[in-house]
Amino acid sequence: MSLILLGEQRVCHRFNIYRGGVLIGYVGNDDQWPGEPFEPTAEFSKVEYLFKHERELTDKADQCLSDDKEQESEMWLEKADKVMDQIVGPGLRLEHPDGSYGFYCNTLAIFDGRVCWRGGLLTDESP
Repeated sequence: MSLILLGEQRVCHRFNIYRGGVLIGYVGNDDQWPGEPFEPTAEFSKVEYLFKHERELTDKADQCLSDDKEQESEMWLEKADKVMDQIVGPGLRLEHPDGSYGFYCNTLAIFDGRVCWRGGLLTDESP
């Protein structure tokens, strides 16, 4: 059984996260918002900057919205979308640890030790 240690709590791995065929981390399952717990592999360090940059740009867009600067917010969101394109470009797949099922993602955000995604294509379908 795969486990993530969160403080004193052990959480079973729900999915393995692959980017371009490379395992970059694991998703836990704790039903808390936002997202689920994230445990990185050593390979994640090679792409972590992309996730951080996308989050920074999204945060700037959110701040502009709260300051009633809609056009500026759109500009930051467009930049964040370009970074997300770099993140998902090689293909993002979440797969059950036993390989029995999985799906492709069209967005994946990793921040504050959490992971959120959107997807839907089964792994036997092309992204």
